[in-house]
Amino acid sequence: MKLEITPEVGLIDDDVRVAVHGGSPGAPVRLRGHRTDRAGSEWRSWADFNLDAEGRLDLARAEPLAGTYRGRHAAGLFWSMRTEGPSPAREETLADQVADLRFEITLEVDGRAVDSREVLLRWAGPGVAREAVARDGVIASLWVPAGSPPFRPVLSFGGSDGAVHEETGALLASRGFLTMALPYFRYPGLPPELVDIPLEYFERALNMLLDDPRAARPGGVGVVGRSRGGELALLLGATFPTVDAVVAYVPSGIVHSGITSGGPSWQSDVPSWTRAGAPVPYLGHVPQGSPASELPPPVRLTPLYCADLADWGSAQAAAIPLERSAARLLLISGMDDAMWPSSLFSELAMARLHAFGYPRPHRHLAFPEAGHRFNFPNLPATTTASIHPADGQMYEYGGTPEGNTRAGLEAHRAALAWLRGE
Repeated sequence: MKLEITPEVGLIDDDVRVAVHGGSPGAPVRLRGHRTDRAGSEWRSWADFNLDAEGRLDLARAEPLAGTYRGRHAAGLFWSMRTEGPSPAREETLADQVADLRFEITLEVDGRAVDSREVLLRWAGPGVAREAVARDGVIASLWVPAGSPPFRPVLSFGGSDGAVHEETGALLASRGFLTMALPYFRYPGLPPELVDIPLEYFERALNMLLDDPRAARPGGVGVVGRSRGGELALLLGATFPTVDAVVAYVPSGIVHSGITSGGPSWQSDVPSWTRAGAPVPYLGHVPQGSPASELPPPVRLTPLYCADLADWGSAQAAAIPLERSAARLLLISGMDDAMWPSSLFSELAMARLHAFGYPRPHRHLAFPEAGHRFNFPNLPATTTASIHPADGQMYEYGGTPEGNTRAGLEAHRAALAWLRGE
């Protein structure tokens, strides 16, 4: 009896197939998944099956009798892994950045291992190169696809966690996009907080991509952002005509106040963004009840953001003028988002576009069992709460592991197609 896994070496978002062959019809088997992350935490999953009438098993078609996941999932052994380490709520994916992820899949019969395979999943494909960027005040990583240019240019960035999201840049470059992974705070040489970040910083980054001789011409730049970065992506699209496509994960079409590293943290009343030295209009937080820092963990921030909408006049004044955009707009949200009501915010944005008769393609993908985190394919999705680097508090993201996995896969495929103009 043998395990068959294809590919055994591939990209994070490849379709991984796990199968068993050579067994007796109806024989019971157990499959186990395992990986050790860089912090030393052990991640494990398992599932029991009976082989089919031909002595075979295909995880894409078979439903486990018991295990760490239910239903038919080709990558079930990957996304359902849980850790028993000392820090189960850490941001495991981001902590690993672009390091290769090694998984071990083991086939057991009667409690005895009969075969095992190692699967190596990579963020960057063969020939993808990283170039450091540090000029005109812009600090970034430029990920260059393999092959011959021209390449579609894309600017990507994260949200309230700050720092640089190398993994997104590497994966997008592996799919053919000339991608600049851009930090804008909480990174050496940049502001420590998401406060008073000038939009001109992003304008310079957009122009760098447009001026790169490897960038496709004619055309503009696609932007991809998550959470506060989703808000930023929509804001850049409404501000700079060089942006021709926006992918905004769990975004807001309303500009919100900044996030400080101490004191009020999320419930602040300071600008996030500036333009020509002046604050971009924003919706401040309404003090109510206990501050987030005093709520029992994991904290759900969505009720606090919903309460801010009670001041509808201020919310309208802080709405992003999306009708000024020259871009195709894709909004992606989780309907069980516990960090902020991204589906509601996205629907308000779509209503504004409809009211203004927005002529360019625009779409909102809302996923009912997804939260704030849209996992990349094949990665463990069992972490639904973690300690946030902004203030050290434990926050709830929402969604279910299965819901976040399905949403992450579908959203990732939709994002790639949107950036390609498909």
